[in-house]
Amino acid sequence: KWFHYAADSGSIDSMLWLGKAYEDGKIIPRDYHLAMAWYEKAAAKGSIGADDDIGVMYYLGEGTASNFHTALTYWKKGAAKGSKTCMGWIALCYRQGLGVAVDPFKATMWHARAGNASAQNQFGYDYYTGQGVQRNYHKAFYWFSRAAAHGNSVAMHNLGCCYLLGRGVVAWPHMAVQWLRSAAQKGDESAMLDIGEMYDQAKIMGVAIPDANIDVPKALDWYRKAAALGSKHAAVNIAVIYIKGHGVLEDDVTAVRWFRKAAREGSVNAMNWLAWCYQNGRGVAQDRTRAMKWRNKAQAMAGK
Repeated sequence: KWFHYAADSGSIDSMLWLGKAYEDGKIIPRDYHLAMAWYEKAAAKGSIGADDDIGVMYYLGEGTASNFHTALTYWKKGAAKGSKTCMGWIALCYRQGLGVAVDPFKATMWHARAGNASAQNQFGYDYYTGQGVQRNYHKAFYWFSRAAAHGNSVAMHNLGCCYLLGRGVVAWPHMAVQWLRSAAQKGDESAMLDIGEMYDQAKIMGVAIPDANIDVPKALDWYRKAAALGSKHAAVNIAVIYIKGHGVLEDDVTAVRWFRKAAREGSVNAMNWLAWCYQNGRGVAQDRTRAMKWRNKAQAMAGK
């Protein structure tokens, strides 16, 4: 009674409460038509939640025939008012082709707008690579920034790459290192490899890092962390350090062990190194037959 009085007096919260009550049928007898009527009144007064609720009723076919297109129309109204829930529903529609043609790019876009950090990062990556959309580094940087602000480690790495390469933002190596280090500390494999390269070569992706000091023990530490997560590039880098005696005692046996690990994971570079090791008897007994075997494996893998 009091909710009816308040709703009739213009209370949006009361309208929504009545809509829910009639839809659920737990407190008062279920009546989908009255539920829809109260949701419609709340939506007309600007309620964000009402658009979501009406959309769900059309989606489920409660008190009406199921109509994905109409559901989508209401969810778009809610999204225009800022409803992240409605944005999520719209993403689902584009992902599954409900009331609209399947469109993975638009699905990701709506998930991103709804605040999903993984989707924001993916949306940025789509713009960065031009995947399904015209390449736009500025938009990529924007979405990477939003995802990174939510703590997404992959986005942090991607943001670091933008600062490093000057894509979508003025190149700023110092800021690049900060983001890459943050990503590495949160467990991002690629960032671990990059920080390892900085300590190994004073470069990241071929870009010189001002004031970076070569520190091979730190490089090995980050490479090992990346390799433990499956980075074959990190495993090769560790092996190269040992076979060249770069900042450590030369250790061919240890180098071969790391080359083998990377080769098992599909590294063509590691396979070629193993061929060289067998050809020259470095870390293994000289064996030209095995050297040829590894060269052939490398060629076959490279041709895939």
